[in-house]
Amino acid sequence: MGSISKLQNFEIVGDRAEYRPTGDVSLPEMVQLVGSALVFAREQQIEKLLVVTSGLTGFKPPLTVDRYYFIQEWAEVSGHIVSTAVVARPEMINFRKFGVTVAFNNGFIADIFASEDEGPGLAFRTLSETAIFSKVRDAAFIALCRWAAFAADFGRLRLGKPDELHLPSGACP
Repeated sequence: MGSISKLQNFEIVGDRAEYRPTGDVSLPEMVQLVGSALVFAREQQIEKLLVVTSGLTGFKPPLTVDRYYFIQEWAEVSGHIVSTAVVARPEMINFRKFGVTVAFNNGFIADIFASEDEGPGLAFRTLSETAIFSKVRDAAFIALCRWAAFAADFGRLRLGKPDELHLPSGACP
């Protein structure tokens, strides 16, 4: 998914973009279309993207493993910059919102809805809250990691082993 100069059915609306692809496509083609929209939004420095996939037909609901891989791909191509609300037909949505969990675990702020009535406004408010929570979670992890390293080093000092003081490589971000 390289650089794109223009994307059909992609419109900038206020502080966000909307992408409404239509047609009879395969699952890999749907993944490619959404990925292209994420790349385009990222390149245009748009931080909020509404993707309405309800107009796409021709594929069955994705398997859990498919969701895992294409959400990881979308997280990567979004540059972890573009928050995304997806509107899909109800039968395409995993009842546990597995993809949302995969997205969150990959630093990709995204959610999925069965209709636009659930609202881009609500979606983006929820996504903003999730983004804030994600940043707080990451900061807390770093602080906890550093505290654990400090506590371990302090314990080694008390045991008289100062030459063993170190923070394991890659232990903390």
